[in-house]
Amino acid sequence: YRMDSPTLTEEEMIEIKKDVMTQMRHYLCKSIRADRHLDFLRSRRILTKEDAEDISCRSTQGKRTGVMLDILSENPQGLDALLDSIRENKSQDFIIVKITDEVQKAKNDKIESLRGESADTNFYGSAHSVSDVSYSLRTDSTLLFHPDGEQSSASSPVLCAPSLMTGEGLPSSSLPRPGEPGAPPVPEPQEEGVPCTSSGDSNIQPLRSRSLLSHHNVC
Repeated sequence: YRMDSPTLTEEEMIEIKKDVMTQMRHYLCKSIRADRHLDFLRSRRILTKEDAEDISCRSTQGKRTGVMLDILSENPQGLDALLDSIRENKSQDFIIVKITDEVQKAKNDKIESLRGESADTNFYGSAHSVSDVSYSLRTDSTLLFHPDGEQSSASSPVLCAPSLMTGEGLPSSSLPRPGEPGAPPVPEPQEEGVPCTSSGDSNIQPLRSRSLLSHHNVC
């Protein structure tokens, strides 16, 4: 998948050309003779008569070119008009190549910057969407549905009540209590003095002393 290149606005291109003229100012002041371009720039209405006079009255060639560049940088068509004037003279085409290369480089840098900002926006938007989906799934997984179709969150006060968490307040057994219908009979207390007999077979008699039996037979 290839992301489409952002389209630069007219204002962005004007700003790029202005920045290029500022960055190349030193080079252009040494390479361009302002007096060769004054007439052409005036014909394009880029410079006024007063501008041309102000430029011409400067003491050195570098200062004259510097003033001209300052005026051109404030005009949206200033750099393009200067390139046309250089082409018209047909003597410094290498300057055209250098200027256009710098403009293209600055344009590419701006496009990459905008593309990076767009990618960051899409990334954070996607991350936010994934976070919302994850939260929704966690919320849905904690919902309980009652028989009548109503839903209640697992974090509701009823489900989180201490009595339910610890088991307090719940009946310990569903068996009937003594005295209630269905409860087993309460055992009767034994009388005092009555020896406890085994609950086994009634035919089994308690053992007696062998000496007592012998004495009974003798009598």
